[in-house]
Amino acid sequence: MNGEKRMRRIVIAGGGTAGWMAAAAIARTLGRTVDVTLVESDAIGTIGVGESTIPPLVTYNRLLNINEAEFMRATQATFKLGIMFDNWKEQGHNYFHSFGLTGKDHWSAGFWHFWLYGREKGHEQSYDDYCLELIAAREGKFAHLPDDRMNYAYQLDSGLYAKFLRGMAEGMGPDASRARSQPSILTGRRARLPHSFLTAVSGSRAISFSTAPDFAQS
Repeated sequence: MNGEKRMRRIVIAGGGTAGWMAAAAIARTLGRTVDVTLVESDAIGTIGVGESTIPPLVTYNRLLNINEAEFMRATQATFKLGIMFDNWKEQGHNYFHSFGLTGKDHWSAGFWHFWLYGREKGHEQSYDDYCLELIAAREGKFAHLPDDRMNYAYQLDSGLYAKFLRGMAEGMGPDASRARSQPSILTGRRARLPHSFLTAVSGSRAISFSTAPDFAQS
């Protein structure tokens, strides 16, 4: 369209987990088409608390080519296969929401229809027994299986995750010595924003970054 105005610059107000995740994802997906600037305040600290995540975070980390082992060390993370809800239906009743699929569907109907029909015919196997992630969680086991057949997420320190992403943006990485030998996800540089904008957050820091060549082309 003639005269169309394209977005050239994106400013993210606020750091923390949400800010740095948004900044990294935009830089990764839009490449060199935009400049991304994140403004955060040194006077407003990031609260480091345990964070319960869901499987899309695994996909997000892969989008950024994040090394899982380094990420887990930096954020004090553990693998997570689901969420346990105590006293769900009534006192003493527990429900485990797994991150995996239960059984195998058929083109004619979902697995649960066949399981319910089997129950009518005397089949006594629990519905839970057909979910790999649920059984693994009960047994305290985990493995990376071929074709990503084990669905999982992480339990992590969200404050450390924000710090981890910020380190990648500034070219430091979770371990400076290791980062120097590896290409950075983002190339960091200082940006001078209008004074009126900077004074909105006392003691603020503006970090503008664009994608590194190998990052933009991958």
